[in-house]
Amino acid sequence: MLIMLSCMNGAFDGSTAEAYRRFRRDVPAPVLNQLLTCLGLSPADRAIDLGAGTGQVAVPLTARLAGVLAVDPEPDMLVQLRRRAEEEQLTTLVCAPAGDVDL
Repeated sequence: MLIMLSCMNGAFDGSTAEAYRRFRRDVPAPVLNQLLTCLGLSPADRAIDLGAGTGQVAVPLTARLAGVLAVDPEPDMLVQLRRRAEEEQLTTLVCAPAGDVDL
């Protein structure tokens, strides 16, 4: 994992993170609903989105679960995700840099 993180360092920063937020669409609702059903998750559950990027999975999960922890190794991706969460008033989404989370 550390090797992967060091290789990715900077690959998704700045304008790339902005483009991800602007152009990458969220996971379609039917796909997400099927995933939650397969995993047996209910609205009382919480989830961790590893490699959350700008929130294409984490954000729609917040409407379906009690809470979501979004983890990503790229700080600029999390900046974009935090902006989105603030704009959409997502109070059950927590963002954390990958290096700060001990799983």
